[in-house]
Order: sequence, then structure tokens, then C-alpha cells
Amino acid sequence: MYSSEYHPLMKHKPLQPLPYHYQLVQYFQTRYPAVWQSFHAAHKAVNRRTDIELNLLKTSVRLPEADNPALYEVVERARQLLEVEQPITLYQSHRGHQDNASMHYTEEQGHLKFEGEILSSLRQDEIAALIGHEVGHYKLWATDNGDHRTCARLLETMNAACDVHSSLRESHRIAQLYTEIFCDRAGAMVAGRLEPMVSALVRVGAGDVMVTAEDYIAQVEEIYQKSADECSHGQTHPECFIRARALSRWVRDEHGEEAVNRLITEMIEGRKELGRLDAVARDRLTGWTQRIVRNLSDRIRVPQDGAWSRHRERFLPVHPANPADENSDLREICQGLVWESETVRDYFVFLLMDFAVVDSSVKEAMKLCKDAAIALGLGARFDLLAQRNLVALAA
Repeated sequence: MYSSEYHPLMKHKPLQPLPYHYQLVQYFQTRYPAVWQSFHAAHKAVNRRTDIELNLLKTSVRLPEADNPALYEVVERARQLLEVEQPITLYQSHRGHQDNASMHYTEEQGHLKFEGEILSSLRQDEIAALIGHEVGHYKLWATDNGDHRTCARLLETMNAACDVHSSLRESHRIAQLYTEIFCDRAGAMVAGRLEPMVSALVRVGAGDVMVTAEDYIAQVEEIYQKSADECSHGQTHPECFIRARALSRWVRDEHGEEAVNRLITEMIEGRKELGRLDAVARDRLTGWTQRIVRNLSDRIRVPQDGAWSRHRERFLPVHPANPADENSDLREICQGLVWESETVRDYFVFLLMDFAVVDSSVKEAMKLCKDAAIALGLGARFDLLAQRNLVALAA
């Protein structure tokens, strides 16, 4: 029923979590070490296998390997290619579900459930891509000693709380989008080619349409020719056109890994507005703020009890959580600001303007803050906003 034909065209492609996955792990380990250790220990200690298996037995039909050898052959291929040691059992959900598939994780094994008529609606190579995608979820959660699974559970728990900071909700959303990008790569690896994974994405979303992956990718590139700044607004999955473009660029790898990662970041996250930062971006901007304030402090001598010093202390922690925050070099920030939105860039202009006028007895403050703005690539904007706002205040 299902072909075992396989073309190992992508075997050389390393499959690693995306940079954002690692950034989130570092964020929680650095900023909330006790919370991280608690969740990581619980992830290792609590066995949820019984609950998961019981729910699957109640809501679906387990597919024996003896009756579905071709499906399990693809599963075995996925396990080998993705280096997943644990066994994976297949299930078919009862009627009433949309065409889809999902992976249910325990440390001991994975449980892959097909939903709706997905097995009969996709072609053989597309089913291989689908299985690879779902095994990719297991691969990610088991990678790095379960760190990424711990991170996912932390975000799920925090997102369920009523009073969680909006930046953590945004991180939960973005992390899920990047996870789908990772799993699409796994699906292409198991299918052996780009095309089955792209066509599976299109057909799951649009139904049994007659369109080639090549035609759809050309359509996607046309989107970006018309609107270069398109980014994802998805809550759990990126839009189909973003997933297809991200996968295509990764497979073809024409400009190198760094360029591909930058492109994917732009498509998933866009240029972050100040009012909609995720936790990683918020943490990064906090670190940049402290570096800028330290840079000003290194170049100015003011009384410890004056208004300038009191204002400075509002921004600098007594004990920095991250040693990198003690750095006062502005070059890295200047490079990073190129990719930031206008609202984020203006935040740093207003930060410098505050220090320029907070203490009228510090005569050199305006020049030092203007110099810092120039070093950050914000000199022209500083002049414009200073004229507009400081003149208004003087009036």
C-alpha cells in the first residue's frame, strides 16, 4: 500500500534545533534557574506514559505492525535518520477529526496518531514526509537531554496562567512556530526530497488540489516580491507559504546557514514592535539598555547622590544575572539595531535623551548622549527627536 522507495538526497543535512530554541533554553536557565531545575527534574521523574496510552486507547485504534508493515518501515527509516532510539507506535483516531497527525511524547516511546482520512488523502511519499515531521517532534523533545521539552512545558504552564507577562505568551507562540519549521525539515529528510513535504503541507491545508511543489514555491516567492516584509501571525503553526519558503531555502542552502536563519527569523518573528516583545527580545533589549547606561557611566563623573546617578541606578542591577550585561561596548548593539523596528530604535533614542536632560548640572551629558547615539547608528534620529521633544518641553 505504501512505497518504501527512498532517495537519500538530504542525508547530509544536519538537523539541529533552531537558534531560538537554544535562546529560550539559555533564557530560562539563566534568568530562572530554580524554576528550570524544578521543571527539568519533574520532566525526568514523572512518568505520564499510562495516562497518555490510556487516552489513546480510548480515542483511537492502535495499528499493529504486522498489519501495517509499510507504515512501520517508514517509521523505522525516520528513527534511523533522525537518530531516535525510542520505539514509536501508530494509532488511527476515531471518526470526527480533521485530517491531521500528532505525536504524543513519553521518555520511553512515542505515540503517533493519524486523524481523519489523512492516510488515504495523501500520496505515499507525502505520508513519509508526514511521518518524518511527527517523528521530528519527538526528536526535538529528546534532544539535549530533554531541554527543549522542558522549555515547552515551562511555556505551556506559564501560558495557562492568568497573570503571566505578555512577553512569555509571545515566546510560547514563537517557539511553537519554530518547532514546526524544525519538524518540516525532519519530514523532508525522511521523504528524501523537498517536494513531498511541501505538497503534503499544501494538500493538508487546501485539500486534494493539483499543484506541484515547484509551482507552489514559485507562488510563495511571488508573495515576497509583492510584499517583502510578510511574517507569521500564526498561533501554533506558521502559514503554509512561510513554511514552504523556509523549508525550500534550508534545503537549497544557496547562501549559507547564517543567511537562511536570518531569513527564517524575519519570516517567523518580523521586526518586533516595542509593545509586542517576546521574552528573548525583551531580555536582549534589557541587556542592551544596561550596556548603554554603563557606557555613559564609564565616560562621565557625577556626584553619587545627584539626579544623574539616581536615574542611572534605576537601570543597573546590583548583581547582573548575566555577566555579558556588564559589557559596555556599543558595537554589537549597533549591529543588532539594524534589524530592529522603529519603535525599538526610538526607545534607545529616548533613553539617551532622558540621560541628556535628567540633571541640568551635568553640562557634558548632552554631548556624551549624542556621541552614544552616533555610535549606535541613531545620530540623525536623536537630533530629530531632541529638537522636536526637548524644544517642546522648554516651551
